[in-house]
Amino acid sequence: MKYLKTYETYKSSQQYGDVINSKEFDTLLQKHCKNYSDDNVKLYRGVSKLKLNDYYYLNPKGHKRKSIEPQNIHVVLMSELDSWKEFPKYDESVIVSTNKKYADSYGWDGTLFEVIPYDNTKFGVCSDSNIWDVFGGFDDSQNTILKVSNFLNLYLGSYDDDWGHIQDEILKIKEPSDRISNIKKDPYDDDFVGIFLESLYEYKGYDSTRQIKPQDIIDTIEDLFEPKRNGFEKVEYIHNYNETMQWFFDVYNTENLQLWCEGPVLLRKIEMEE
Repeated sequence: MKYLKTYETYKSSQQYGDVINSKEFDTLLQKHCKNYSDDNVKLYRGVSKLKLNDYYYLNPKGHKRKSIEPQNIHVVLMSELDSWKEFPKYDESVIVSTNKKYADSYGWDGTLFEVIPYDNTKFGVCSDSNIWDVFGGFDDSQNTILKVSNFLNLYLGSYDDDWGHIQDEILKIKEPSDRISNIKKDPYDDDFVGIFLESLYEYKGYDSTRQIKPQDIIDTIEDLFEPKRNGFEKVEYIHNYNETMQWFFDVYNTENLQLWCEGPVLLRKIEMEE
């Protein structure tokens, strides 16, 4: 029991979590997961590593994560924008799925876990199985993540994973129209700038001849990633969690949703057949 004291402070854990045994799992489950039930909407996580233990305690706080895709701008904005402050920070969360088969596909023949949140854990809820689909589809040039990431790569040359720094770099360019005109001559542009500008003109209500300002670019990016605009919701792991999730299934017309939570959570290894 002395070992379990370390988890009373909701300490941060390693990438896959801290290994615990079955007795420790049961003790933590009974003490911290009173809202858990076999009848609840289950949550799953696939991990692309074969030889993992049966039980883990996982708390992502303090561990900054990046997207598994080359584009990371959505992780940055969903963690730093004021419009997302009521949601768990996306860069310090556990990503889970309500669909066992879909979660298992992320494991790439690795390990499948059931994820059991501590009581009152907060979740962000996507309206689809993958956050890329929520933002417009992975292969669509109009996808918000690709649209903004491609634009910033061309407009700034490069940028780091800090929205404050990105804004500073955007504001340094006093004449955006001149920079944009030069980019449009770049054979690598592939009209990424034009695609982004369409969104800017629509959001600001400008016609295409209007000279844009640095703040227009910042405002448009923040608007494109606004959570309500993109159908994101929140849920807590409390007494009415199951009813709320069933409501989301009805509204979104799917029972295959991606969620992310701030933790802590317990992981229990399972098989697809369970």
